[in-house]
Amino acid sequence: MPVTAVGASTVGDAPARQLTLIADHVNEHLLPDGGHLVPVDLAAIVAATAARATSARV
Repeated sequence: MPVTAVGASTVGDAPARQLTLIADHVNEHLLPDGGHLVPVDLAAIVAATAARATSARV
């Protein structure tokens, strides 16, 4: 199952580091200029993850 980790300026790459302990295929995104509110960038990342999940099923 595709797993996407998104970090921003407040947490850095911590989400990706944590998820690699339990997931084999982590797709990491870092939004260095983002704070707590990153809806536009996050929406694009979620859409890409959903597309990967759909293509992995075929």
